[in-house]
Amino acid sequence: MRVIDLGLSHFRKCKTQKDYLAAYRDWKEEVSKNVPSEKLLVFNVKEGWTPLCKFLGKEVPKVPFPHVNDSIQVHSWIRNARIALWTLYALGAIIVGIAVLVVKVQF
Repeated sequence: MRVIDLGLSHFRKCKTQKDYLAAYRDWKEEVSKNVPSEKLLVFNVKEGWTPLCKFLGKEVPKVPFPHVNDSIQVHSWIRNARIALWTLYALGAIIVGIAVLVVKVQF
């Protein structure tokens, strides 16, 4: 059984966008050469359900294909993550402040 590199070694030395694009093309070529075509789906999410379901031998769902990785959604996730992080920082500072007050009152 041959083990296929998941791509990490291709990207370790990348410094520029050009490096990353070349590494991605090299990795994609390696995968295409080593994975039997009947076990490999080269899939673009813009194609929707049809090629994916055909490859998996499943019926196409009646629901629309999810498009949750659009730029608006990604920016929303980043904004929400930042808000959550700053909220955690603020809560941590409040807890530390309360702990300091409790210690001062006791002594």
